[in-house]
Amino acid sequence: MRLASQALIYGLIERMSSTALSSPEPILPEVDLRAHTAAALDWAVVLDALSKRTATHAGSRAAMDLALPRDIETVRCTHARVAEVLALSEQALRMPLGGLVDLEPLVGQARRQSALSLEQVRDVVRGVASIDRLARWLVRRRDAVPALTLLATDLLLEPDFVTLCRDALDADGSLSAARWPELGALRDRLRELARGIRSRLEEMVRGEELADHLQDRFVTRREGRFVLPMKVSAPRSLGIVHATSNTGETVFVEPGEIVARSNRLRETEAELQRLERRILVELTAAVNGAAVALSDAHRASTELDLVQARADLGTHLEGRLHPMGSEGVMRLQSARHPVLVLRGLQVVANDLAVSVSAPCLLLTGPNTGGKTVALKTLGLAAMFCRAGIPFPAEDGSRVDLF
Repeated sequence: MRLASQALIYGLIERMSSTALSSPEPILPEVDLRAHTAAALDWAVVLDALSKRTATHAGSRAAMDLALPRDIETVRCTHARVAEVLALSEQALRMPLGGLVDLEPLVGQARRQSALSLEQVRDVVRGVASIDRLARWLVRRRDAVPALTLLATDLLLEPDFVTLCRDALDADGSLSAARWPELGALRDRLRELARGIRSRLEEMVRGEELADHLQDRFVTRREGRFVLPMKVSAPRSLGIVHATSNTGETVFVEPGEIVARSNRLRETEAELQRLERRILVELTAAVNGAAVALSDAHRASTELDLVQARADLGTHLEGRLHPMGSEGVMRLQSARHPVLVLRGLQVVANDLAVSVSAPCLLLTGPNTGGKTVALKTLGLAAMFCRAGIPFPAEDGSRVDLF
C-alpha cells in the first residue's frame, strides 16, 4: 500500500511537471520586481520631492528618472559629493546654480540650422555665463570640495568661447555694438533717419496744409512705414495708403514728400538685418564648434543640480549619510519612514537590524501596529543609500549597498 501511494504521488508529480514544461503560457504572470518594489515603497513620492528641489528643468527630469547604481564605488562617489554639499551648507555656502539653461536642445539646433535666433543666442549666452560662474566658484574651493571639483572639470569651457559669449550681447539683450562696431553705425543711421522723418511729419500734423484731411493729429507706423491717419475722403494724391482702420473711415497715408526718405530707412533696416544675420551665423558656428564641451558641461551641471537636490531633501528629512559596506548589513537607529515624513505625518522611529550573523528579522504585533511601516523603512533605507540621499536615521546606523 505504501509503495502504491508513493508510485501514485510520483506519477502525479511527473504529469504536473510534463504539463508545466509543455504549456505555451507561463503558470504565473511575469512581474517587474523592481517596478513592483518601487511602487510598494512609494518611491515616486521620493523622486517627486527630489525633483521639486532641483534648480533646472534638466535636473528635474533627471530626478524623476533617477538611476540607482549597482556598484559601490559609484554610490560612494555620489555620497562624497553630497557630503561636501552638506559641509558647504554648514558654512552658509551654496553652489550658484541659478541661470543654468538646458543647453542640449540649443546645441542640437546649432548643428541642424545655419543661424540660431537672437532669443536662442540669449539662452546660450545665459547658460554659458552660468556654467562659467559655477565652474569658477567650485575651482576656488577645490581644496574643500575635491569630489565636486572633479565633476566641475567638465564645466570648463574654452576661454575664447566664454569671452565671445560674454561680449556678444549688450545690456538690453541686443547684439553688441561694442563687439561689432558696424552694428552701432547702422543703428545710429537708422535713428537719425527715423528722427528726421518723424520730425517732418509732426510739422505737417501741426500745420494747416493737411488740417482738413487729417482724421487725428498723431504719427504712427504701418507696414514699417511712417504714416498719418487721414479721412477716407482725402485725395489719393497726398501719398500712399498703407492700411485702413477697422471702421473703414480712416486710411493711413505716407505723404509723398517722405517716401524717398522712408525708402532709405527701409534699405538701412535691411542692411542691418543682413549684418545681424551674419553675426548670428558666426555665433551659431561657434556654438557648433563647442558642442561637445557644451554637452559635457550640461551633463555635469545637471548632476551638480541633482547633488544639491539630494542634500536639500536629506536636510528636509533630517537625514544623514551613513557608513556603507557590501556585506548585506542594515543597522538603523531611530529610523523614520521618509515618505510619511514628507507627507507631514507623525512618525514613530524604529531600531531595525539585519546582518551576516542575524540575516532574518521577525516582525510581530497586531494589525496597524507598524509592521509594514518598519518593513518599508528598511526597503527605503536601501534605496536611499543607492540614490545617495541622506536617510532619516541617527548616528550609529549603517546601510549597505544591496
